[in-house]
Amino acid sequence: MLPVYTRGRSQLSILRAALPTGATYDTFADWTSFQRALVDAPCAVIWLDWLGDGDALHRLTDVRRRLPDVPVVLVTRKDADNVRLLKGLVVEEVVWLNDAPNSLATAVARAETCGALHLVRAAIRSDRHLSHRLREMLLYACDRGHVVRSVTALGLALHCDRRTLWYAWHQAMPRGPRLEDFLHWLTILHATALRPSLRSWEEVAAELQIDKRTLARYATRLLGVELRDLSALDRRELVATFCATFVGRLLADPRLDNAP
Repeated sequence: MLPVYTRGRSQLSILRAALPTGATYDTFADWTSFQRALVDAPCAVIWLDWLGDGDALHRLTDVRRRLPDVPVVLVTRKDADNVRLLKGLVVEEVVWLNDAPNSLATAVARAETCGALHLVRAAIRSDRHLSHRLREMLLYACDRGHVVRSVTALGLALHCDRRTLWYAWHQAMPRGPRLEDFLHWLTILHATALRPSLRSWEEVAAELQIDKRTLARYATRLLGVELRDLSALDRRELVATFCATFVGRLLADPRLDNAP
């Protein structure tokens, strides 16, 4: 369930129009009730027209301090004074009010994916059985700031030979899926997070700087679906499958069983 803090009827109508049909969310006008709903949330939407109104900025800062692992999508006005107040404030996504109908769904999808990858990265960091090389490559691949398209690209980023990466992976997953499959799964997660606001899979592929046919091959080989059917799949189930296929087996971390 996606918790949304909002206090206006017009905001609710924009929210209903912006989020995909069938999306499950719960709206709160009371800040205390909203905070209670954040504990197990995959991400949260906080709708504050003006950050300078009352204690809006203080509330936002406080929730980031107390619940730093919950990704936040902030919806606010694109006004010079308002934007100035954002300086130094860390939120995963900012959606300008006038663009909310077009971009809110993608912002939520990206934030949810960010939250899942944050959980994965935290588990990787805390696992003491991983080799230094494997931990380094997993952390880099799961960074939301980029999409790693191949083992060669991963090796270049980490300044090591791709055979070294394959060896580190094989030591941990001797009978499991390939390192390439791990990277391609991550690409699928990034692609499905982009799809809500882009008109076509061609645009998604262009944003990820890969060929649409390559993305289609990933969908068919890893998920058994045509690319046109990929957006119909539940993204949280995709993340759970990814964690069970790769991360849970690599780390044997029970926290990942309920990843968003």
